[in-house]
Amino acid sequence: MLLSSRLRAMGAFADALTGPVRRVSELSFTVRPWDIDLNVHLTNGRYPQLMDAGRLHLLVSSGATSQLLRDRTRPIAVEQHLVFKRELGLGARFTLRTEVTGRDRKALVFTQRFLVGDRLHAEGTVNVVLLGPDGVVSPEAIQALLWDGTDGGTADQVQASPRRADQ
Repeated sequence: MLLSSRLRAMGAFADALTGPVRRVSELSFTVRPWDIDLNVHLTNGRYPQLMDAGRLHLLVSSGATSQLLRDRTRPIAVEQHLVFKRELGLGARFTLRTEVTGRDRKALVFTQRFLVGDRLHAEGTVNVVLLGPDGVVSPEAIQALLWDGTDGGTADQVQASPRRADQ
C-alpha cells in the first residue's frame, strides 16, 4: 500500500511540474483493490494519503516550490479534519479538488474535496504551517508565494476562515 501512495504522489508531482500554474489542484483517481477495506470501499487511511498528494500537487503547480527549496522551508500538516458523506467503492473514479480557502494565525487552511462528478463524497480541511530555519513562516508570506499575481489573483483574496469543514 505504501508503494501505491508513493507512486500516486510521484505522478502528482510530475503532472504539477509540467502543467500550467494553478490555484486549484484537481487530480483524478480510481479506487483500486489495494485501496479498499473489508466493506469494499476506500479505506479511511487512504484519504489522508491522497490528500497529501493533492497538497503537493497544488504547491508544486502554484510555482511556490522553487522558493520553498531556496528558503529551506517545508510544509507541515498540523491539523486535519475529515467528513465522510458517501462511500467510494471499488472501481469508483473520483476527483480530488484541493485549494487554499483560508488562514489562521499560523497556518494556511487547505480544503480538499473528493468528488464523483459534482457530487461530494468526502471533504477535509488541513491546516498547514511552513517551517523554515527560523521557525514558522507567516501565512501571509506563504500566500504571497502561492499567488504572485501570475493569474490575476492576490493573496488578499483568501482571508481567515473556519478551521473545520462542518462549522
